[in-house]
Amino acid sequence: MGATYTRQSTYADGDTISAADTNDEFNQLLAAFAASTGHTHDGTAGEGGPITSLATNTVTFGTGADTDISVTFNANTNDGVITWMEDEDYFQFSDDILMSTTEKIQFRDTAIYINSSADGQLDIVADTEAQIVSPIVDINASTGIALDGANLNSDWTVNTTNKILFRDSGLYINSSTDGQLDIAADTELEITAPLVEISADATVGDDLTLKSDAAVLGFGADTDVTMTHVADTGVLLNTASVIQFRDSAINIGSPADGDLDINADDEIELNSTLIDINGNVDISGTSTLTGNVTLGGQLIMPDVTAGHILVADGTSYEEKAVGDLAEISTVANDDVFLAVDTSGGGLKRITRSAVVSGLATSSGLSNVVEDTSPQLGANLDTNSHNILIDDAHFIGDENGNEQIIFQTTSSAVNQFDVTNAATGNPPKLSATGGDSNIDFDLEAKGTGHVTVRGNTNSGAIQFNCEDNSHGQIVIAQPHSAGVTNTLTLPAGSSSTLVSLISTDTLTNKTLTSPVLNTATVGTSIVPASADGATLGTASVEFSDLFLADAGTVQFGNDQDVTLTHVADTGLLLNAAMVVQFRDSAINIGSPADGDLDINADDEIELNSTLIDINGNVEISGTAAITGIATFTDDIIIGDAKTIGSASDTDAIAIASNGVVNFTQQPTVSSAAVKVAGKETIWIPAAAMYPETTNGCASLAQVELSNGPELKCLDFDKGSDEHAQFTIAFPKSWNEGTITFQAFFTATSTDTGTSAYGLAGLSLSDSGDLNTSFGTTVVATAKAHSGTSNDLDISAESGNVTIAGSPAAGDLCIFQVPRDVSADDLDADSRLLGIKLFFTTDAANDA
Repeated sequence: MGATYTRQSTYADGDTISAADTNDEFNQLLAAFAASTGHTHDGTAGEGGPITSLATNTVTFGTGADTDISVTFNANTNDGVITWMEDEDYFQFSDDILMSTTEKIQFRDTAIYINSSADGQLDIVADTEAQIVSPIVDINASTGIALDGANLNSDWTVNTTNKILFRDSGLYINSSTDGQLDIAADTELEITAPLVEISADATVGDDLTLKSDAAVLGFGADTDVTMTHVADTGVLLNTASVIQFRDSAINIGSPADGDLDINADDEIELNSTLIDINGNVDISGTSTLTGNVTLGGQLIMPDVTAGHILVADGTSYEEKAVGDLAEISTVANDDVFLAVDTSGGGLKRITRSAVVSGLATSSGLSNVVEDTSPQLGANLDTNSHNILIDDAHFIGDENGNEQIIFQTTSSAVNQFDVTNAATGNPPKLSATGGDSNIDFDLEAKGTGHVTVRGNTNSGAIQFNCEDNSHGQIVIAQPHSAGVTNTLTLPAGSSSTLVSLISTDTLTNKTLTSPVLNTATVGTSIVPASADGATLGTASVEFSDLFLADAGTVQFGNDQDVTLTHVADTGLLLNAAMVVQFRDSAINIGSPADGDLDINADDEIELNSTLIDINGNVEISGTAAITGIATFTDDIIIGDAKTIGSASDTDAIAIASNGVVNFTQQPTVSSAAVKVAGKETIWIPAAAMYPETTNGCASLAQVELSNGPELKCLDFDKGSDEHAQFTIAFPKSWNEGTITFQAFFTATSTDTGTSAYGLAGLSLSDSGDLNTSFGTTVVATAKAHSGTSNDLDISAESGNVTIAGSPAAGDLCIFQVPRDVSADDLDADSRLLGIKLFFTTDAANDA
């Protein structure tokens, strides 16, 4: 106003005021309030006082020009600027913005915001999705990234073909194609889990190797079909499962133990230059053979009836008994017989005339007597000739029963000799003939046996030497022994029987339940087959087993596990083998030289009055010690790691620089330890003084009837009154905001409220004492109880920001007003004191 306004008139009593005087004066006033030339309210003399309140709900900054608009907050040492960027269409802040306590910056609505719900924590909250879009999102966390208690409550997306890398670029997870997840490794991908389940199709681009003996491939939701590796043999399909081709009607399987079925509902075709079937073949249907059939054995007829022949009827062959054929009553000249040509011609036909001619030769019969019961009137003398008996014919008794049946061999050269003997010598039945060495066969029928009968002595057989000068007798037990048993001679190649008194070596013998009092073994004790024998039984056990120095116990078909004696030391398990307990998950072993692993999938328990561990101990999981742990040396934990209890795992945190942080209030002997944090200072009214302008009443001492006397400052009800006090905060103060509570009373029965505020200023050495206070913060108005001289304590105020640049060792000056616009106690409010709340960041002021 001073720049555009000039006083136009000066009047004295009795002067005449003309229209021109007032018009000129009003013109100057109009110019003073013009948009471009009006007064500035900038504190300059004549420019109007500072504007402390705008009584409007809408304020517009700017002239509508195409330019940025700035609002400057002019402070003592630090100014703040907020600028509306016209072309960019956003606000620009030139300084930090501090959100008090849990206040929020909201977007769109109240559900999307950024705030700090707790000291040290920043929350980014959205009711649908929080999206971070950047070429790189760098999260620097000293201990890890916690996702809602280490759980992903929503999906994370890795865009396009980007990868999650491990160690280097050769190890990663990504999606190279839509719908496909790739897990890549440049050497090996190992999946370690009790169970790996693939719920969709799996494609293996190269070999698939099951690297353990007896590995099993299971098929089906309940693994009803399995294929098991049989070491060094093949694979085994379980029980009655089958391998199917095209559909269920074409399959190969074993419906029962010992059976193999090949089934097809149309045809089974076997193609090879030679198909070798070793065993009986049962064909229940029609067999069609388009080629020759070569039989290496007999052709068995359907009923396999002795004496039957196959007769062709023009269509097929039928088995018939010779007796069932039609009989010829007379033999015609052109009728033929079947005969075997003994000169090697096989089966041939012979005419009736040829048969008659043959019988009429000198070797034939001169007479044919059709006598069905011939008898001899005396001995039959063969007259140096032989009696020829047809094959399978016999010499019978007087009743016609067989006594001796003769079987013939067409080219026989060997036979029996029966020689009688004189008194004192035995008759002899011997094998003789054209061969130099002839066996003597005695053949019993069916399950019958050859019996050497006893008489006055047990039955006996004597085996002579080649000169018949020595003999060894095999004799049965006497009648008194009362035994009937069987002695089976050993199988295998030629050998010698062992006796009770002979000294012999037995090789490859199976002894079932033998009793050996003391056995000396020259080389090895070997079972009859792999995995075919045990040492001892569940009820009959061996006692001691003694092995030589460096002796081994070897396990497995290929001796893959060995236990070796180390002389005067102990036992050595080979390589990376382990000792298992219950199942493969519980074991003790050495996976690498110098390492010993004790593994369990639930718990490892060591029980002793003292467990001595000599060496460093690394525990990657949680160590639960229920007793007292005594350490005789330093306890060192990892950088930025924590020490805690089961319910509060991070009670003590030790940073890499050794700084220790307690998340809970520490105690010593159940007494709290004073730590940096929130502190209080009591400022009594006696330490305060009224301000010179608009000050409260001077300090008064009020005597109460029951003894206490009050030092108090009375604040009037009609206008804002002020008091001040000074304080030098401890060096441990963090120079941050503070809060306060007002303690006051009233000599009144009014129940109205009192509202006290606080503003502060901080000054360092050589600071200008003539500096304005910071913003006044008023605590929530507190109602008086309605009883005279009752104590009233306000709620803790909001944060009070102290003006200046607070530093350790500063002097702080405070102003305490009563804000009558915020209270309604209709009486003086008597201030007894102020309790200040401040925060320390050090344990002491050292």
